Amino acid sequence: MSDQKRGQEQCEGIALNLAKYLNAQNQIGQMNTMVEHCRELVYLSRQAVLAAADSTTPAYSILANQLLEEAKESSLLVDKERHNQIDIAVANCRDSILTLCKAKTNSGYQILPWFFEDKLSIHQVWLGSIKGNLSNIGDAPVIKDLHKFDLEHHYLEKVSNLYYGNINAKLPEPDAKLPFYLSALPARVENTDSPERLANSQAFMSAASIFDDQSPDFSKPEQLPEAVQVAGSIRIITDSKGSALDIRSSSTANAPGALDNP
Repeated sequence: MSDQKRGQEQCEGIALNLAKYLNAQNQIGQMNTMVEHCRELVYLSRQAVLAAADSTTPAYSILANQLLEEAKESSLLVDKERHNQIDIAVANCRDSILTLCKAKTNSGYQILPWFFEDKLSIHQVWLGSIKGNLSNIGDAPVIKDLHKFDLEHHYLEKVSNLYYGNINAKLPEPDAKLPFYLSALPARVENTDSPERLANSQAFMSAASIFDDQSPDFSKPEQLPEAVQVAGSIRIITDSKGSALDIRSSSTANAPGALDNP
């Protein structure tokens, strides 16, 4: 029981440290904000194009179309940066894990002449999200048509007025092909930030395996991850003949929440 507790505490510490990397600078919150703003800009630009088509001044229509194209290009640029942030999150977590693995020695701890306890070995690490978490972003109710569209397509949680997490909030045609990915992230509540914290492992939704001690391969999530799950074990030598026992542990942690109000 003592070894199980020690291994669990080490596993929890690693999970919490990795979770910090995921939103240490509010990068998920800021990215969600930029995505939502780009989405609104494209929608309003499309409405301006439709309104300008009824105008008797051709220059209005030309200008409106130029602004729409700029808004669409901006949304693609933001999505490219979103992918870059995913790469950074995966790289930072993998670097930290590999550093821990290299730092692990075979010396372990000798409790008794016939009882030897190794340090925690990390076996697998996954990135993902916590089931039920919304995004940190609310919509703009003043854009009534878009607000109605979001509710009808189940992009928006009606009570909190926050967008659901891990969705691609597509716009109506002809702009439905543009990507507007919103990641799950705890929102600020009454100007109070949510720190990194342990979470229920059963609520964890894996999106990518970023480390496996049996394989060099790893994957990347589609959304910016807000949670991490770590699995490892402590090996103990239980007698003078070298009989070994692996005591496994796992832990899940949620990243710090958004630093900006919805």
